[in-house]
Amino acid sequence: MTALLLALVGTAIAAPSAIRALSKSEKKQTAQIARNQANKQINQRAAGLSVASAESANSAGVAAGVSDGAIGTDQLSSAIPAASASANSETITSGAHQIVPLNSEEFDTANMHDNVFDNSRITVPVDGIYAVSAGVEWEANPDGARLLRLQTNGSEAIATANQPPVDAATAQSVTTFVALAAGEYVEMLIFQDSGVPLDLSPPDGASLQVVWQAPG
Repeated sequence: MTALLLALVGTAIAAPSAIRALSKSEKKQTAQIARNQANKQINQRAAGLSVASAESANSAGVAAGVSDGAIGTDQLSSAIPAASASANSETITSGAHQIVPLNSEEFDTANMHDNVFDNSRITVPVDGIYAVSAGVEWEANPDGARLLRLQTNGSEAIATANQPPVDAATAQSVTTFVALAAGEYVEMLIFQDSGVPLDLSPPDGASLQVVWQAPG
């Protein structure tokens, strides 16, 4: 009986000893293998990454173990909100402020603009700091004044350019940076008081660009 008890105790002691049998170098090798497998899976997924929003793009790069070059411009460029829309020709009444409808697009990565519905607006899909630029070219007329204004949500002015006209076509442009929340929109408003209707000169006409820059 004593011999049997000793045998059972010996077996019980041997079991945990077997669990701790790995040497330090073997433990390091095992841990490295696990890390390598995790990195491999991360890199495989990153190769086909489609970032749903600029906020996701901002956090994607901090994932531990993503190797250099695994996420490049091919994966991120289509995920960064950016849009450019324009109007090739428009007639502006003298003495009246007018929101410019934009009926064509140069690019739109995040469905920020529609050529028909509310087409004066570029609407941002995520919170952030955005670069906003606009330009307009008026037909030649030396009288009155010319105004170009960027505004958000239908009323809040964020940048304005005032310019006296010249005998040739008058070009105006304005650029600013603004913090916007998802769902807010940008428009361009223009004004002239020459005393007669003026056309926006094709092919430049009027254009508006909104591009995400950073979290905000």
